Amino acid sequence: MERSFRKRVWYAGDAADAETEAFTVSFTSFSIILLAFFIFLDSISAPNEIRRTTVLDSLDTSFLTSRIDEQEKTSFGIAEAAEKAQFEVVRKDDSFVITMPGASLFESGDDSLKEEVIPILKDIAARVGEHELSVRIEGHTDDRPISTIRFRSNWELSAARAVSVLRLFREQGIPAERLSAAGRGEFVPAASNETPEGRAKNRRVVVVITAAEKQ
Repeated sequence: MERSFRKRVWYAGDAADAETEAFTVSFTSFSIILLAFFIFLDSISAPNEIRRTTVLDSLDTSFLTSRIDEQEKTSFGIAEAAEKAQFEVVRKDDSFVITMPGASLFESGDDSLKEEVIPILKDIAARVGEHELSVRIEGHTDDRPISTIRFRSNWELSAARAVSVLRLFREQGIPAERLSAAGRGEFVPAASNETPEGRAKNRRVVVVITAAEKQ
């Protein structure tokens, strides 16, 4: 009887040890599986974030490219019309500038547009009117004094010439709020007034075209 009891006690202890070992193995396995699961989640979330960033970058690039392409098309059409009349066209970062010699637009000392230049200006104005653009028109003169019944100074003459061009642009349907005119007189020369060539270059009308501000 004693031997049998001892055997039973020994077997009971052996079973308890086995259960402990089984629990340890099970818990360790579960921990490994749980760790692997979190590693898996991390591995699939990182590429998703990368893909999301890549997609957003691609959209930004496409949108920017389309805007640049549209600006290029706009400026090309207007510049093409201006260059037909041999006006100088300069493209800048946020605008482009058309410089028109005064002799091409007006008779000396006058602010009435020449008949032959009106169709050219109408073509430019029509192309500007196809887009949301603002137009600033500046009149310039040389430094030779003027004093007539109509104009007592170069400042007044330059302002009247700028308004003549503005009025034509307005008549082509460009909204008044997108148009402005200024007379600069002889105070912003493009060349020296010491030579006839320099004075001729200073007698000019400058049209500055920029994107219209959103209201």
